[in-house]
Amino acid sequence: MSADFISRIEHHFEPDYFNAICERLPSILKRLMKKDSIKNQDEAEKLKRNQVLYLSNHRSHLDYIQQIYNFWRLGLPIPRVAARENVFIPILGEVWRKCGAFKLPLRKMSSEEAHIIKEYIENLITTNSSILIYPEGGRSYTGEIKSFKSGGIGAVLHVAKKEGIDILVSPQYIAYEPTIEANFFPALQYFKERGQLIRYQLTDLFAFALRFLPPARGSVTHIFGEPFPLLDCENKREVCKRARTSILEMHETYQTEKQIARE
Repeated sequence: MSADFISRIEHHFEPDYFNAICERLPSILKRLMKKDSIKNQDEAEKLKRNQVLYLSNHRSHLDYIQQIYNFWRLGLPIPRVAARENVFIPILGEVWRKCGAFKLPLRKMSSEEAHIIKEYIENLITTNSSILIYPEGGRSYTGEIKSFKSGGIGAVLHVAKKEGIDILVSPQYIAYEPTIEANFFPALQYFKERGQLIRYQLTDLFAFALRFLPPARGSVTHIFGEPFPLLDCENKREVCKRARTSILEMHETYQTEKQIARE
């Protein structure tokens, strides 16, 4: 099972392909968002020339595209991305993999599958890859920051401590006004709870297709939190707590600024 399972989940990152995609992304993103902003770029500068564990809240499938593009245009380490299998739709699925995404099952994994993925993540770290994880385990349909799942974070911490690898943890916050899939979240939740993956994927595609219709609507804000050394943390719970606290603070600041702007 091991070799077959790895072949189904592994990334196929190709630097030249990735750079070509990023060069074309501005024209695509402008069709979706009329405004995008990056905040706390001084914190982003600290990440350069480091191996990074990016930890972010998760609001939309656009997160993968927007955040990776921002890393690229800021000259930051390009991570391998832990993504659920529902985004690996035909044609686009291979695009994600060539841009560095590896596939996590949408269903609950068996203990063997979880062990293989843990070893896969550890191998990424020992080969000097940075990683982007969405520790909420899925999109937040309410906008609130959900509790963190620590499996992937624990795998990174375990191998970092074992091998003495210096890694910076970079808390990330991303928000949209409005979120592309927002009107479809009830339907997505319904299909997800019933394991209806194809209907789930088609609903996601329909939401994005509607957003491509002119004019471009909405805005996206990507905020960098203060990074901290992974090896400063005793265990994965401490990593989760520090990162989630930082993301919550960014979330509260964003909501406050948004409220002031409306008054």
